[in-house]
Amino acid sequence: MPALAIAALTRELRADELPALATHLLALDAEDRRLRFGSPMSDPRIVDYVRHIPLEHDAVFVVTDDELAIVAAAHLARSDEVAEIGLSVLREVRGRGLGSALFERCITRARNWRLRALFSACLAENETMVYLSRKHGLSGHAADGTAAGHLSLPAPTSSSMTEDLVREQLALFDLEHKKLWLALRRRMPDMPPVANDEPN
Repeated sequence: MPALAIAALTRELRADELPALATHLLALDAEDRRLRFGSPMSDPRIVDYVRHIPLEHDAVFVVTDDELAIVAAAHLARSDEVAEIGLSVLREVRGRGLGSALFERCITRARNWRLRALFSACLAENETMVYLSRKHGLSGHAADGTAAGHLSLPAPTSSSMTEDLVREQLALFDLEHKKLWLALRRRMPDMPPVANDEPN
């Protein structure tokens, strides 16, 4: 298999990290919340949404910064033979390929789950989500102010399974590296942060 070109290191969220996901979503302003969920979302509604994500059934992939804060996240919700993707990226890190990397990870996982199709649904004015859907091969249409995308998924292969595993292992290695640097910085406050051009 050729070397993976990873724009950002995406890893799967653990159940004990759900509070960090809530913190990420709560950091979205009112307009970004509306675009992410399709309607206004109060703080209590976001907390309730996160609390009820079934990670034993769905998957959430995240990108974190050097302080291990989630700066981008994708919820891959599974239903019967299909899955739907919901995506959020903090304003300060947009334009760095994080959303695209999360989209790719979701497509690979949905394929490896042996699902028939991946869907996206958003407000038609959500230009970024519409763009990412088209970029990753989802055919779509807009009606009544909403845009929907659909991608038929091929059967998984050994390469697609390996791709998912390699991406996860690289992200976990990066996570442990960041944890080590954070621990060292707590012991030596004058130590500079870990050098990294992009959040992972």
